[in-house]
Amino acid sequence: MLIYADNRGNRVRNLSYSVLALRIFTGIALVTLGLSEKLIGSHLGAAFISKYDWNFMQLLGFEFFTDRLFILSAGVMEVVFGLILILGTVTRLNILVVAIFMITTNVTFVFQDNPEAALMELVGHLPIIATAVICVFFGSGQKLKLTSVFKRKRRVIQPRKRAVAV
Repeated sequence: MLIYADNRGNRVRNLSYSVLALRIFTGIALVTLGLSEKLIGSHLGAAFISKYDWNFMQLLGFEFFTDRLFILSAGVMEVVFGLILILGTVTRLNILVVAIFMITTNVTFVFQDNPEAALMELVGHLPIIATAVICVFFGSGQKLKLTSVFKRKRRVIQPRKRAVAV
């Protein structure tokens, strides 16, 4: 029988590792989805675009922005957001942008009077939205961050003791 003696010190120490694991695995999930559904498996993104016509770039005046280019740019951005999460730089801002994009897709489906698709998107995006809330409150976990590699360690210079003449 394994007995785990939990104390406050272990919980506080493990909190930074749990947020770290959540951040890294969410980044891996974003990279995997960006590659598998939009870059490598671009036929999945093409089927979505042909069904829902979400290429809003042409409405903004970018006539050259084809559906294929839209899928490619969405996949690249999903991979970039995932890599930024894995690296741990600007975690709060990055995850907030990702969450806003995901909430926007849900709202768009609601405005298109498609509640089934909105519910399906909400269920699919809920783990990432929950991760966003956790990362906003706890940051990046403070362990294994790219910025910690470049931090300079401060050396404390001790003043020399002078000999006192008597």
